[in-house]
Amino acid sequence: TERADAFAGHKGMEDETVAYQLARAEQGDANAQAWLGHRYYWGVGGVPRDRVRAFNFLDMAARNGNVEAMYNLGVMHAYGHGVPQDRAASIRYFREAADRGYAAAQNGLALSLTDGGPDNNLTEAFRYFEASAASNNADGLYNSGIMLRDGRGVAQDLPRALSLLRRAAALDHTA
Repeated sequence: TERADAFAGHKGMEDETVAYQLARAEQGDANAQAWLGHRYYWGVGGVPRDRVRAFNFLDMAARNGNVEAMYNLGVMHAYGHGVPQDRAASIRYFREAADRGYAAAQNGLALSLTDGGPDNNLTEAFRYFEASAASNNADGLYNSGIMLRDGRGVAQDLPRALSLLRRAAALDHTA
C-alpha cells in the first residue's frame, strides 16, 4: 500500500507526472502503463478510481511483460474488481508473474491453491509460499510458517515455522 501523503500536491489528471506517464504509456512503455493502471485501480494521486481504465492499462502492461501488472490483473479477477470474477484467469495471471519471480504473485498463487478449489495442491502452494518467503515477502514468510506449523502440504517443522513467523512479525506482518 502507498502512503496517502505520497500524493500530496498532485493535481490529478492535470498533473505533469500523470501527463508524462500517459504519453509514455501511449508509446508502449509497460512501466508507465502499470503505473497508470495502479492509480486508476485505487483512485489515488488525484486520478479518479476507474477500474475499467485500470484493467485496460494493466492489460497493456502485462502484454508488454510487466509482472506487477500481471499480479494486479490476478487480483482484479480474484475479487471481480472491474472485471467479472474469474478464478481461472486469476490463477493464470498469478502463475505467469509468480513463475517470473514476482514475490506477491507467488504468495497470491499459493493462496489460490489453498482456497478449497477443485485444483488445490498444498504441496505446490507451499513451494510458492516458500519462493515468496525467499524474497523476504512478509506474507510468504507468514504463510510458509503456518503451513510448516500445521504440516499442510509439507512435513510439520515447528522450529522452522517459528523462525519464519518471527521473520514475518519483524516485517510488521499481522495475521
